[in-house]
Formats: sequence, C-alpha cells, structure tokens
Amino acid sequence: TVGLFGGIDVLVNNATTLVLKNTLAIRMDEYDTMAGINTRGTFLAVKYALPYLQQSANAHILTMCPMPQLDERWFGNNLAYTMSKFSMGLMAFGLAAEQRPHGIASNALWPFTTIDTDGLAESGNPQFQARPRKPAILADAALWILTQDSSSFSGNFCIDEIVLRKAGVSDFEQYNAVPGTPLSELSQDHMIAPEQLDQLAKLRDQARPTTA
Repeated sequence: TVGLFGGIDVLVNNATTLVLKNTLAIRMDEYDTMAGINTRGTFLAVKYALPYLQQSANAHILTMCPMPQLDERWFGNNLAYTMSKFSMGLMAFGLAAEQRPHGIASNALWPFTTIDTDGLAESGNPQFQARPRKPAILADAALWILTQDSSSFSGNFCIDEIVLRKAGVSDFEQYNAVPGTPLSELSQDHMIAPEQLDQLAKLRDQARPTTA
C-alpha cells in the first residue's frame, strides 16, 4: 500500500472470525484462532500502520465492533467471542485517546441489522438470516465516517443507520435484502447498546411524516 500509494490515510479493522460456543464447548485452537484474528490481529494492524497514519493529514482508524457493555446477555452463550469483540471496542476507544495528539481519529462501526454476507448464510441462525440488510449500508456509513475531520470526529461507537440518518439519508428501503421489509421486522444484530437503540428510535420518530 505504501509503495503503491505513497502512504496510508485509512485503516479499517474488518477481519473477524466467529465461534459461537460456551467455555466448555469451545476448543482451544478455536479460541486461539478467534483471539488471534479479532484481538491480536486488530492490534497488530494498528501497530504497524501507525507510523504511516501519523504522517497523514486526515488519518482514520475504523474498527468493526460493538460498544463494550457489561450486559450478561452478550456473555452467557458466547463468552469467548464476546470478549474478543469487546476487546476490539476497547482498542478503538483507547486509540482515540492515545492518537489524538497525532491527529488520528479512531471510531467503531456496527450494524443495526444483520448483514447479507456469506458469513450470515453459514451462521445457521434463521432469525438472523430472515430479513437482513445489504452490505452497502455499512459501506455508506463507513465512507461518511472516514471523510470527517479526524481532529473532531473520534472516539465514537457508531451504528450504521444512526450515522446515515444524521448524514441526511432518508431512503433505507434501498438497503433491504428482502424488499419491502418494514423497519420493525428487520433482523436486528446483537450487542447493540440500549442508549444506541434509544437514539435510533428518536431519529426514526423525527423522520416520520407528521399528520394534520
């Protein structure tokens, strides 16, 4: 990347592996792979990109992870996976503080719904697979985040729909993998914080047409 483009302005930490098992069921090689990619891999990519990001005029780190929460709903069935994703969130938050003097923004992005990908198809979860959104919603939200001023937009745990509503997007039907799906019937992703749900509900209410 550096040799081809002369530098690095953006780092997106998107690589993740998923093993949804409890502590007794998960094998240590599964745990090591997941921790190695989700947690160590994120740290490693950041560590070696930082010298180049620090030379950029508007550098951004974007990590695809949820807001860390002390909510036992997310730990009871998938402890190892949740630990790895929340560790990514702690890194995203910590990097915002650590790299602020260098003008590097660090934010996290997570989808409100499940996303129609090969990973979802292999998940075996009918509820998650029923009414997802297209990957384009995450791409559009990421683009908005990465084009903000890195000195002022940092340390945020973003939800794709919230980002786009605040950016002025009103047509969310375009993102439905199943055309015509009402907002109330979308397949909601897991590990979304209550305050994020409240914020989204208010934005949706504000977008509803008023009646005379």
